[in-house]
Amino acid sequence: MRVDVLGLQAFIAIADHGSFRTAAKALNLSQTALSHRIAKIEADLGLSLFVRTTRKLALTQEGLALLPRARRAIVDLEKSMSELKQLGQLRRQEVTLGCIPSLATSVLADVLGRFAEEMPRVRVRVHDGYARVIASQVNGGEVEFGLAVRMGTHYELEFTSVVTEHFVAVCRHDHPLADRDSVTWAELADHRLIGNTVIAQALRMSTLQPYYEFEAEQISTAVSFVKHGLGVTLLPAFEQYQPGYQDLRKLRVTDPEVTREIGFMTRPDMPLSNPARVLMAHITAQLQDIAAREAADQNR
Repeated sequence: MRVDVLGLQAFIAIADHGSFRTAAKALNLSQTALSHRIAKIEADLGLSLFVRTTRKLALTQEGLALLPRARRAIVDLEKSMSELKQLGQLRRQEVTLGCIPSLATSVLADVLGRFAEEMPRVRVRVHDGYARVIASQVNGGEVEFGLAVRMGTHYELEFTSVVTEHFVAVCRHDHPLADRDSVTWAELADHRLIGNTVIAQALRMSTLQPYYEFEAEQISTAVSFVKHGLGVTLLPAFEQYQPGYQDLRKLRVTDPEVTREIGFMTRPDMPLSNPARVLMAHITAQLQDIAAREAADQNR
């Protein structure tokens, strides 16, 4: 049976006020409209809720039985609506995204300050992890969108490409390659290489399979090995603009160039909140600015 919420509200108002006229005024209805609501709910229930006489209006036995249940139903409904409203407000005041670690440090950290100035009441939660984990989080609705690299996935996600990022070689200033602007993969093979997860993922489907004398999980660890003079590592070009790389030499890697496509993972059936769209616009601008800077550096 379909619940007649308007009929229940009318029934409770008449019971509380003791008359159709006063109840209609309290609900801002005409007496005719109120009478129609009561007639409808009585027809749906197949019984009378009021005893009507010329002197008084009283509840029938069935009306007395329904009244406390009707009150509880309306209170529960109002509570549920209030909770849903709070959830909607929370969604508008919080953005949750997934981001691969290399982009969290090279891109996202610089964006969040500007976003906070534009939307100071919005909290940002970042889940940093591997691209496949982020794809799963986007697919499951745990995050609104993911900032990651294009990858093969089993999920029905949309990938919106923003920029293409190159990889560079990083070494110390006293390394034999330090006076070079670029280096080929064949030339790199003559030097001690330090691997990391990011370059390994980029080359996973490539015919290039360099030998790494040292390997690390995180880029930061591989760079610390470089600073200790253990060799050369390869990392995404955007990473080179971080403060920790100022004392290192960065070389363009050629023959072939290795790139990765950066963009947003989203679910096509899940609308994005306004704060999420604003944050994505800030990230897009930052990515494009860094890409333009890297292109200018390469053309010098």
